[in-house]
Amino acid sequence: SIRSQEWLDENGMCIDNIYVNISTIPQAGRGAFVKRFLPKGSVVSPAPVLQVHRGLLFHQPVGFQLMFNYAFGHPDSPVFLLPYSSTVNFINHDSKHPNVKLQWSSSSLHQKEFLQMSSKEVLEEKFGLVMEFVSLRDIQPNEEIFLDYGAQWESAWQNHVAKWSPVPGAESYITASDAVKSMGILTMEEQKLRAYPDNVHTACFFYDTESTVYENITETSLKQELSFTVEWNTMNDDCLRLCNILESHVTNGTEEVFYDALLLEQETNLHADCIMSKEEKIYVHKIPRKAVTLVDIKFSRDQHLSNAFRHYIRLPDDVFPKSWRDNRTDWI
Repeated sequence: SIRSQEWLDENGMCIDNIYVNISTIPQAGRGAFVKRFLPKGSVVSPAPVLQVHRGLLFHQPVGFQLMFNYAFGHPDSPVFLLPYSSTVNFINHDSKHPNVKLQWSSSSLHQKEFLQMSSKEVLEEKFGLVMEFVSLRDIQPNEEIFLDYGAQWESAWQNHVAKWSPVPGAESYITASDAVKSMGILTMEEQKLRAYPDNVHTACFFYDTESTVYENITETSLKQELSFTVEWNTMNDDCLRLCNILESHVTNGTEEVFYDALLLEQETNLHADCIMSKEEKIYVHKIPRKAVTLVDIKFSRDQHLSNAFRHYIRLPDDVFPKSWRDNRTDWI
């Protein structure tokens, strides 16, 4: 709905103060910078946060997910706060010269009563918590923004840097995007002579529509298996499935390449129309090159490495609600 100017004056929050660029910290990647002069005490950016149980960020077999690095938390609480305001996740750490701090928002959108609840109660609530990054001093235009992540985070980072070493096989690692450029799309027979790296697999875009016609249905009673052949008919970015490339064909005159493939069963969060049962085998014919690619096998990217750095951003005691602290250590 469209809000009135009066409502915006009372409730609106500016999210246009910061932009993303290469950080001034060597090898830190990107950072957040201010667009304009902001005097001391200014709200640099609001940060609506979603409260979740810290255990939700733990996933076997890799441990804590990358999101763990962006969460605000406290060692005595299972409550983690995930910020989802524009660009605030690019604000880097500096314990010596921070120029912003975190505090609870004075906005009417912030549900102050959540801060008096127990950890169990607040985790059962939905949206309602809003924080703010506030300037500790005057910040000049195009100056990078820094937040003190806390002594616990800094100690963990220093320990990580001191002990880190590459995982076995790191020197030969190649991403799926690089592999498809250097190796192209290979059939199963071609892969016997020139295998893809273990972390890469072929994948096909295939979408089951009302016009999709399945033919040559066979039933194998011993295996309780159904086999279908179908001709590829439409592109849908939601249905990217692992597949084995069986053959490739070049169309006479156009030199356009098409592929035949077997779709593979996989754990997926795809749309319901993309799911196939365990009893099905689907052979798809005439898949155009645009609908075939390489993907990284689940949990094989850098962020899933066993030696990747993981630590939350510590909120100070005077900011993190006392009622959320359970003084337990068994939350994961």
